[in-house]
Amino acid sequence: VSQSRYKRGGQETTGDFYFSASVLQGIGNLDPKTGKEGEWYFYHENGEVSNIYSYKANKPDGLCKSFYDNGVLQKEEDYDNGLYNGKVRVYNLTGFITSESSYENGKESGEGRAFHDNGAPQYEYSINTFAI
Repeated sequence: VSQSRYKRGGQETTGDFYFSASVLQGIGNLDPKTGKEGEWYFYHENGEVSNIYSYKANKPDGLCKSFYDNGVLQKEEDYDNGLYNGKVRVYNLTGFITSESSYENGKESGEGRAFHDNGAPQYEYSINTFAI
């Protein structure tokens, strides 16, 4: 089930998307020409936020966050024009960081780190990228 509300002149749409008639799945701004724009919120069926994504021309752009259904942060991702660009951090159900990776233009690059379940450092690694 989905529902959309249009602003006068058809320039921008606010979209509400539902799992069922009463359980909100997502909400954000839709541009009729470019698609998703700005900040979008998505929800688990229990009503907790599942994702907060920033969009530009229907592609993730900027810091995006995902959450477990208990509300704990699961992942942080930096995007640029739909591609990972920057840090990607993953967290466990108790909120401790489990990994951190660096990306450039959608490819893992630079340094990364892994952590134990309690957040203590486990190891570090380096990815070298070569251009041909």
